[in-house]
Amino acid sequence: MSVAPGEAVKGRGAAHESLRARLHLHAVLPGLQDVVAEDAEMAALVAGTRLTVQFRVAGGPAAAVCFADGRCTVRPLDDRAAVGESSSLSPGHEGGGTVTLFFTSAAQLNRMFDGRGGTPIPLRGFGKLGFMQREFTKLTERLSYYLKPTPELFADPDYLAMNTRLMLTTAAFAVPILLEYDPVAAGFRRIFDGGSIALTVLPDGPSVGLVLSPQRIVAVKGGIDAPTALIRMRDVHIASAFLNGTLDTFAAVACGDVEISGQLRKVDALGLVLERVPVYLS
Repeated sequence: MSVAPGEAVKGRGAAHESLRARLHLHAVLPGLQDVVAEDAEMAALVAGTRLTVQFRVAGGPAAAVCFADGRCTVRPLDDRAAVGESSSLSPGHEGGGTVTLFFTSAAQLNRMFDGRGGTPIPLRGFGKLGFMQREFTKLTERLSYYLKPTPELFADPDYLAMNTRLMLTTAAFAVPILLEYDPVAAGFRRIFDGGSIALTVLPDGPSVGLVLSPQRIVAVKGGIDAPTALIRMRDVHIASAFLNGTLDTFAAVACGDVEISGQLRKVDALGLVLERVPVYLS
């Protein structure tokens, strides 16, 4: 199973670009929450900030990144994004002002996330553009840093832990999007008709989960009580290899590094869905 960002397929048209934009806003961008929560330098950078930054794509997805009380929360602004309570916006978080960034197309937003231009049109919050150019840019650069590992960076246990946390979040939050919009993943949708799936890193997390129903699949951060399917990874090293596609999963299960229990059909289908992530993210 691999959720590592890979080379995005080029030239697939509007549907491909739209799906990539949804993944960028609803699976990758939520990683800013963990960057602020776990990286002391980034926490200090926005400690006194009270501001909401909206990303809006014409005819497409939208999301809000909210800073208040030393915390960062990310939530969807389009109704069809299936995310859990960990991404909900607490009351009052928008009281400090709003910056709205408008993108004329999904492709434009994707170019920004890829670092290939894609400068948005600011529609609101012109007085806060200094924050966007300084603090917010540093935050997104730090997120990118954590999501683009090298062997040297992996030697740092703190980096390894953060990369694994972010990869786990990206994996979980990508699943509802892929099952709805990716034609290959959609073929497995019927398997996720009920129950729940939990993925956890021993001994103390992080953990994510998926709450399943015929109508909606919701990704959540944190543990799930009594999941119907469970994947437990022995430690952060095993979890990192598992998520980055460098682990021999069958061997890891055989020797106990990865424990799988419950409805194995759901676990198998989840692995096939997550293999679609590198098709879209780079």
